[in-house]
Amino acid sequence: MFGVEVHAEPAVEHMTLKQVVALALENNHDIAVQNLNKVIELERANIARATFDPKLEGAYAYQFIDTPQNAQDYVATGGGAATPEVIASQTGLSTPFLTEPSIFEQRNHVAKLAVVQKVPWGTTLELGSSLRVLDNTLNRNMPPGLFNPEYETFSGLTLTQPLLKDFGSTANLAELRIAKSNMRVADLEWRSRTAATVGNAMKLYYDVIFTYENMAVQRDSIELAQKLYSDNKKRSEQGVIQPNDVLAAEAAVYERKDGALLAETQYIERQNTLQVLFKKGTDAAKSLRIRPADRLKDSVEVSSREELLGKASAARYDILQAMEIVDQRRHQTLLAENQSRPRLDLIASAGVHGLAGGTGRSYDRALDGQGPEWTVGVTFSVPLGFKRNRSQARLAAHQETQAIIDVDRVKAQISLELDTVLSRIEMDRQRLVSARKSREVAFQTMEGEVKKLAEGVSTSYQVLQYQEEYSQTRSRELAALADLNKDQVDLWLVTGQMLEKQGIVVESDDKEARAVPSQK
Repeated sequence: MFGVEVHAEPAVEHMTLKQVVALALENNHDIAVQNLNKVIELERANIARATFDPKLEGAYAYQFIDTPQNAQDYVATGGGAATPEVIASQTGLSTPFLTEPSIFEQRNHVAKLAVVQKVPWGTTLELGSSLRVLDNTLNRNMPPGLFNPEYETFSGLTLTQPLLKDFGSTANLAELRIAKSNMRVADLEWRSRTAATVGNAMKLYYDVIFTYENMAVQRDSIELAQKLYSDNKKRSEQGVIQPNDVLAAEAAVYERKDGALLAETQYIERQNTLQVLFKKGTDAAKSLRIRPADRLKDSVEVSSREELLGKASAARYDILQAMEIVDQRRHQTLLAENQSRPRLDLIASAGVHGLAGGTGRSYDRALDGQGPEWTVGVTFSVPLGFKRNRSQARLAAHQETQAIIDVDRVKAQISLELDTVLSRIEMDRQRLVSARKSREVAFQTMEGEVKKLAEGVSTSYQVLQYQEEYSQTRSRELAALADLNKDQVDLWLVTGQMLEKQGIVVESDDKEARAVPSQK
């Protein structure tokens, strides 16, 4: 047996423009992806900020060292003052004379613990303490050794301050400032994408309204042809008109049904395109038809060109992004200029030494001031060739100039886009007026021709022509009205007022931003 596959009818849901926009804001994939870019830039800023986090540094080493001593080292470590018996015991010889170098043994434990902090001025502070537990050939003999093993400690503070390269907050905060600027750029890109998505949803919704209402126009056109066909059949039966008039009306019915099918196809395509903005993959199994619950508006809000241009210059996301890029390039230029300088660092340290036979006692002796130490000095490094650093500084300056030029380019582009939209609004207003007048005239002409046909002074062919023209004028009026509504959307996009005009509030924190319709 052959089975017939039956497809379920798609669900029909009436939606207002506000509902469609809310769904796009909640479910649009592009907005979600763009929102993640802000989170990514936040993490990069956290990485840059971590440069100034304190660090705990530690080290430990065990040293096993056997050093053959030359004569000077041997005497320096007390070998010259040793008795023959000691020499014999150290060398393993029965005579007090050396035939092999003396071996100086060391078995040491070396440890260090320090907290290192860098501040925005470039200063590096290191507060730490080191401990050395020394066990060697010399301190095993008491005298001359006092302790075995010897516990030697040093505690102190070391300061390193760059005076040229890496000096000041300009150089040390540049990476963090650029990262924060990238966060603002990502936020502007997200807002731009959100506004574009809202605008696209609105224009597609207006297309759905047009195609949906155009289906009604086509149905009315079919009814007109069917009525003429029915009237002609009666007249033909009465012998008033020729059978060809009946056939012409019947052919018009089928032709207009074909036009109605085409209009329905356009409606399905447009509302499916609209659903792309908010349909989730988890809803792929569900089939939906959107019925527009709102109507097209007859008017467009247009202020003066000067006022609109002022709003665009202050609110357009692309110009705000371009200005943010200029600020980034300025930080990069200042950093490159700083990095082209020679390095001259001030180094200062101060601390105390302690020596005793135990760790605690050694630190006590240090705190008692047993062995103070302080050092002040400078280090410098001057590259013999400045070509690389100077080229990097000039490169950064050129990129800053490019960014400034780009701001001017965007301003000029905004002006031209505004003029284009204003011209289109004026043209579509005239189209709408013309289409409405044409519809009125076409309707009157059609009605008059129908009366003339009834009086026998016209033909079915002429009536059908006027019916078709009337339907076309209705479709042209709808198209002009839809275009005028889309022009309003473009005007809000060009002037950066889309979210404001739609009452969309941006709720943002460090992790995520959301655009939601206002409850007012």
